[in-house]
Amino acid sequence: MSVRVVNFEKWVYAKLAEHLVWPADRVLRAKMIGQAKKCVFMLCFRLTKSGFMFESKELAQIIEAILIEVGTAQKAGRVKVLWPYLRSVMERHVQVNADRLKRESMHLGRHLNQALGATTSRQVSLVETVAQLYADRNKKTQERRQLRKDTEASEKAQRTLFSRASLDRLVA
Repeated sequence: MSVRVVNFEKWVYAKLAEHLVWPADRVLRAKMIGQAKKCVFMLCFRLTKSGFMFESKELAQIIEAILIEVGTAQKAGRVKVLWPYLRSVMERHVQVNADRLKRESMHLGRHLNQALGATTSRQVSLVETVAQLYADRNKKTQERRQLRKDTEASEKAQRTLFSRASLDRLVA
C-alpha cells in the first residue's frame, strides 16, 4: 500500500472522529469508524467510475463537506443508524452534484490528463488509487465468501456421505 493511501486513511480517520458522533464503547466505535471509512472509499470508487478525477485537496473538500453535513444531522437527532445514512448521503452527493463535479474536474484538466494518460506517463491520482484499493478489497471479500460457501458445501457433502445411515447401507 502506498504512503499516499496510508496518509489518506489516517486523514479520513481523523476527520471521521472530528465531525461525527461515536459511541463511548471502544470496540463498537472502532467497528463503526471502519464501516464509515469503507463508505469514504466507496465514494472515491463512485467518483472514479463516474469519470471525476480530483487531486487530494479537492477530494478532501468534498469528503469534509459530506462529513460536516452528516455530523450536523447526527447532532440534530435525524440519524438513527449511521452506516446506511452516511452511505446514502455519499451516493446522493455524487448524483445531485454530478454537473458541478464534472465542471470542476474538467476545469482542473482531469479529463484531458486522463485522455493523454494512454500516450504519456502521468501520476495516478489519489482518487484512482483509493478506488482501486476499494475494488481490490471488495474482490478479496467476495472471494473469501465464495471459498467459505464452497467449503461449507463440501463439508455438508462429506457429512452426508459418511453419515451413519450411509455406512449402514454399505455394510449391509
